[in-house]
Amino acid sequence: MTIPNNGALDDQRHRVFVSTDIGGTDPDDFQSMVHFLVYADVFDVEGLISSSAIGPGRKQDILDVIDCYEKDYGNLKTHSDSYPTPDALRAITKQGETQVAPYAGFRLPTEGSDWIVKCARRDDPRPLYVLGWGGIDDVAQALHDAPDILPHLRVYW
Repeated sequence: MTIPNNGALDDQRHRVFVSTDIGGTDPDDFQSMVHFLVYADVFDVEGLISSSAIGPGRKQDILDVIDCYEKDYGNLKTHSDSYPTPDALRAITKQGETQVAPYAGFRLPTEGSDWIVKCARRDDPRPLYVLGWGGIDDVAQALHDAPDILPHLRVYW
C-alpha cells in the first residue's frame, strides 16, 4: 500500500519559488502574494521573482507586500515558528525579465533567472516547485542557461 504524500500535513516541506507579474495589468497577484505569505510557514520559500515583461510590475511591488507582511509578522509568529522573517523574504526577492523575449523564448540572464539556477542546483533531493503566476520568461532563460536543472524543477503555470 502506498501512503500519500500530504506535504506540510505530514511535516514534509516543499521547496517553492514564485514567479509573478505582480504590479502588472491587474491586481490579482497582489492578492495572491498576500495569500501565499499567510501560508509561508508550510513551505521552504526559496525565491520571489517579479517577472513582468508586458506591464509595469517590478521587484519593488513584491517588497511592498513584504513590508505589509512585516506589520503582521509578530501575530503570524504566535501561530507558527516557521514563518520566514521579512528580511529573509527580501533577500530572496529578485528582479526578473522586464522586456518581452524574442521568438526564441529567451534573451539575457536576469537576477531572477540566475536565482532559479542557483536554487535548482542546491544540494537538496527535493524538487523545486516553480509557481508561474504570469509570464515564465525567467524560467525559460534559466533552462536555456543551465539545461542541467530541468530534472530538479516542477513548473506550474
